Formats: sequence, C-alpha cells, structure tokens
Amino acid sequence: VKSHRETLINTFVNAVYLYDEKVLIIFNYKDGTKTITFDEIAAKDAPEGNGSDLGCFAPPKMLSVRKYAGLFVL
Repeated sequence: VKSHRETLINTFVNAVYLYDEKVLIIFNYKDGTKTITFDEIAAKDAPEGNGSDLGCFAPPKMLSVRKYAGLFVL
C-alpha cells in the first residue's frame, strides 16, 4: 500500500515548496507542469465548507418504536 502511495505521488506531483507564508505545489500536467498554491485549493473548498466533493446528506430517519405494555387476563 505504501509503494502505491509513493507511485501516485511520484507520478502526479513534481515538487512541493514550503514557505513561511504559503505552500506551492507543482503537478505534472499534460502540457508540462502546472503550479497551484495551497490557498487556491483551500479557496475552492471554502464555499461548501466541508472539504468534500459529496453533497450533504440528510440524517437517517428515526424509526418510531412503539412499546405496548398491557396485562392480559384470561
């Protein structure tokens, strides 16, 4: 599993530069390399606020459990 992760990173990421004020990520791209900042990634996720590509799902419906208690006399 670790080797697969390393292969993915080596394939798609060319370089990562870490500065005091920013993170610069350079990806291998179809026409050479593409440079984006970490702030650009964060700004893309900002409108939804959760960082996920999935839409929000409603909580599961609670099943109503009716408890019947009674005394049956024959």
